[in-house]
Amino acid sequence: MNPKEVVNQIRARVIREEARRSATAPDSALDPLRERIKRLRISCEKLYELRNSVGRMPPSPETRRAQIGARAVRMVQRLLFWYSPQVNRVHDANTVVADNVCLALEEQEAALERLSAELSRICAETRLRAGVERVRPPDSSLVASSSGFDAFALAMECDLRTSGHRHHHCQQYMDMIETQVPPVPPGVWLDVASGNGDWLAAVKAAGHACAGIDGNASAVAHAQALGLPVEHADALTYLRGCPDSQFAVIALVRVAGRLPMPSLFALVREAVRTLKPGGTILLESPDPASALAACQDCWAEASFVRPLPVATAEYLLQYFGLRISARHFLDAYSNEEVLPFSELEFVRRLNEALYGPRAYALLAQREPQPGLPPEARL
Repeated sequence: MNPKEVVNQIRARVIREEARRSATAPDSALDPLRERIKRLRISCEKLYELRNSVGRMPPSPETRRAQIGARAVRMVQRLLFWYSPQVNRVHDANTVVADNVCLALEEQEAALERLSAELSRICAETRLRAGVERVRPPDSSLVASSSGFDAFALAMECDLRTSGHRHHHCQQYMDMIETQVPPVPPGVWLDVASGNGDWLAAVKAAGHACAGIDGNASAVAHAQALGLPVEHADALTYLRGCPDSQFAVIALVRVAGRLPMPSLFALVREAVRTLKPGGTILLESPDPASALAACQDCWAEASFVRPLPVATAEYLLQYFGLRISARHFLDAYSNEEVLPFSELEFVRRLNEALYGPRAYALLAQREPQPGLPPEARL
């Protein structure tokens, strides 16, 4: 068999396999480019096949007419001996150029695919670090049973709570808890109402055993899609089913303002019961001490019911024998946002009343107290 025919067959088979692979591959932004390169390669193959037919007699039966035609062609070739080789060289050069163009485009396509995959990986990692990755909830019984309000509340939390601030706050909480004296005991860190999973992701990244619960089915599906261990459950029902002294840390981030006081009382009581001695409760809530925050920022959350002053939150935690180990005020207004002339006493007081911190966080640690153990009031 002619070696050129073998090469042509191999190249044709490769082209067919590549076309079949492209047809079965998932849609992507590179599909139009891939299709154009495939067509260009096919055209190049046709040019490659036709270049050797220039100036030659096509195959024909051994008839008298064909023999006369072949002699006529050979006479014309002899007359154009100086012209036909030049035509062949031009066609050879065109074929080489087309082949090189196809090879260059195929290399560029492969490079673009590698860059696209790397860019997708970087974007996914960036969204995960920011804690606001918007994953479409998978089809499951959780999503099927959730109301439209669940998806709305999750979208509102992801969009309106600044991801950069949340990541910074989570890191501050982690530093405060890990440097507590006495240190928190080993064990599971529970995130009550985990929401978009920012705090739970920080706990998992720090290497602590963690678990989360949320009554919002869309939030649960969102967190599970991020690989976070979150369960769909009512917080109070879940804690009532847990044994005593099970968790090392319990986070109540933006939970207190969503509950009426009797429900919050019962929730904190169960949280203290399931907290290990030396364990810590993290409570974060909007701060109504700022008039603007109380009138506007608090109600930006879809499930908000009532503001909880910091003094009330401290008293509630201390009522069950916890010790307030840290207070942290969040999201203060900048100097450009407050009233000018703050050196005047009445302006300073007005700024404190209007433009105080928007939120606060409390760390409360459980420790045995002689004569009054925490279980006395549970």
